[in-house]
Amino acid sequence: MSFKFKRLDPNAQLPARAYPTDTGYDVIAVSQKIYRDQGYVEYGLGLAVELPFGWGLQCRARSSISKYDLMLCNGLGTIDNEYRGEIKLRFKIVPSEYSEANGYRFYIVGDKIAQLVPERVLDANIEWVEELSPSMRDTNGFGSTGR
Repeated sequence: MSFKFKRLDPNAQLPARAYPTDTGYDVIAVSQKIYRDQGYVEYGLGLAVELPFGWGLQCRARSSISKYDLMLCNGLGTIDNEYRGEIKLRFKIVPSEYSEANGYRFYIVGDKIAQLVPERVLDANIEWVEELSPSMRDTNGFGSTGR
């Protein structure tokens, strides 16, 4: 199986895993636009992708996000099979007392900013039913397992 990437910027780099067992492929920012009035930072990867039929990519924040005053805007992004434009990620600016006093900490161009995780897209039959089958958990949620 092949995920084909097109370089849209001369500085773009192919997504890469740090370890062969990693599920995510790190991606590197080649551009940055700060929209302070709208409260977000947009990073471009300088890449477009062609995915095999039946596959998509999830865009996830890296654990290093905790070092910055940013949060991936949509929590988890999706790159659908038919999308061929530049892959861009938007991060919400998260103000804190530290950032207000010392300036905001953002990723910079050249940083690994997120991970792309391949996902299999399955065709599912979506339907209405009158009742759902019972389960051990039933309707218990939000900490129902103890914490």
